[in-house]
Amino acid sequence: MLAQAHPEDISKLLIIDTLPFYGLVFNPAATVENVTPQAKAMHDQFVAIPNDQFAASQPLFTSGMVKDPEGARQVSASSIASDRTVFANAMLEDLETDIRPQLAGIKTPTTILYPYEAAQGPVADVTALYTTAYATMPNLHPIHIDDSRHFIMYDQPAVFDKAVQALS
Repeated sequence: MLAQAHPEDISKLLIIDTLPFYGLVFNPAATVENVTPQAKAMHDQFVAIPNDQFAASQPLFTSGMVKDPEGARQVSASSIASDRTVFANAMLEDLETDIRPQLAGIKTPTTILYPYEAAQGPVADVTALYTTAYATMPNLHPIHIDDSRHFIMYDQPAVFDKAVQALS
């Protein structure tokens, strides 16, 4: 969004496992309209859950996003320590934002790093999720990072560092 609003200030972009519309994770045909009720319910659940239950749920939740045990511990601890209302509001805002219509106007050279695990199915299917989501964005260079989940920097730190350094 920053590159679209201020192209003169951005010379290149690095996107790490982020889609232009988060709802696509749940359904490739998702729209803001059909994701909003679920997003609001998730928001309300995150805000209402008692602190002890939230803390107890985080290790299970983060294990789906981080393979590395120490990375998962750090992500869980950070989540538990964060302001849950801010967390829930940010998640809701993300789920209700679809920037795909603006992608064609973003000319900035962009690399997207996205995770891949064999359990997800064929790498071509995972790649299709990202390349389809960003299909109208020129100058996109997608790179999958094997044997990782959402937090690539914890699961494959050397590969992640190499990919970041290649951009400088």
